[in-house]
Amino acid sequence: MKQKKKMDQCKMKIENRKAVMEQIKQEDHVSRADLAKKLYMSPTSMTRICGDLLELGLIREIQSDTGSSVGRKAMWVQKDPEAFYSLGILIRRDFISFIVIDYDKQIRFEKQWKEEVGDQPKDVIQSIGKHIKEIQLNESEVFSKVEAVGVSFPGIVDEEGRNIRYSDLFGWKNISFVKYLEEEIKIPCYLARDIKASIIEEFHAGGMQENSLGFLSLSQEIGAAFLYHGEVIYGADGICGEIAHKTVVWNGRDCKCGRRGCADAYLSEKALLQRAKEKGASCQKLSEIADAYQIKESWADELLQESADIITLLIEDMIAWNNPERIILGGRTVRYFPEIIQMVRKRMRQDLSDISAGTEMIASKNAGNESMLGAAYIAMDANETAKIYL
Repeated sequence: MKQKKKMDQCKMKIENRKAVMEQIKQEDHVSRADLAKKLYMSPTSMTRICGDLLELGLIREIQSDTGSSVGRKAMWVQKDPEAFYSLGILIRRDFISFIVIDYDKQIRFEKQWKEEVGDQPKDVIQSIGKHIKEIQLNESEVFSKVEAVGVSFPGIVDEEGRNIRYSDLFGWKNISFVKYLEEEIKIPCYLARDIKASIIEEFHAGGMQENSLGFLSLSQEIGAAFLYHGEVIYGADGICGEIAHKTVVWNGRDCKCGRRGCADAYLSEKALLQRAKEKGASCQKLSEIADAYQIKESWADELLQESADIITLLIEDMIAWNNPERIILGGRTVRYFPEIIQMVRKRMRQDLSDISAGTEMIASKNAGNESMLGAAYIAMDANETAKIYL
């Protein structure tokens, strides 16, 4: 009985810390008295909890700029931007990118290394380790405050954020990625599917107020993610939103998965370049297709219209599956072809005018670092939680 009571008290202590920390994060600054009123806690309890959070380094005290001109001024508390930093890492076949943010989500460092990323997990981990050593040397003041690392990876990741179950892009299966990476860099690490990291970033930094969001990524890979009340929907096996190999054209183009007609076989960057080649163009990059579209090359217009039709099918499915309030389109393809948003909207009005009326569709406002920032936010949240549980 005593043990159960002690466990209940510990649980209540942690829940109270979390509630107070969440309230402080919503305020620029706030007094302990106001916190106690808003959260229906006693002043004594609030003083103790704020003391805990101060000791953990998550908040700081500042002097009130109001009150009596004589005597001691009241003290406010606020989130401490310097509490700790988190590092977000984005892995692609042709580059590795880093971004460091402080506890106030301000960017403190960002760099991309253009390189052919190795085929084996150990190659990728060694590359990350090499670049971390580089910024430890050259940006020591920033990196000394990094307490957690989030990795955005193009593949299916388990819900615990430690293992890569499968990656089309790298051809990996069942890799204990976080275990090996932590051994290499000696910092707590957290792993996320790139598309799921993207939707987290959109929610954190995009000012989203919707209860439900969808994100469709069109890049080297194709995929979707859903978020409900700030939480990513993973599904039974963590594959919610994995629509790259959904059939969009019956008995259509060959796909690398061995099937035919998959979305990936039409909309991935590699597929778009191959389809351009089949139309008589010799493009090596998406930017070259975009240039051709801008000068009104007929084959480029045809390619984009066909792609918009297939994207519309995916959007319609996303609305039918989860009926989100807003669907965000992101990824390199959308950045190169912003016109595709209007094409899809037009087609949706024709196909699903009544059903889709409650869902807004917009382009991501980010310039290519959405999943990297999302990974940094994941690491930040995990590290904050770990501190609160101390």
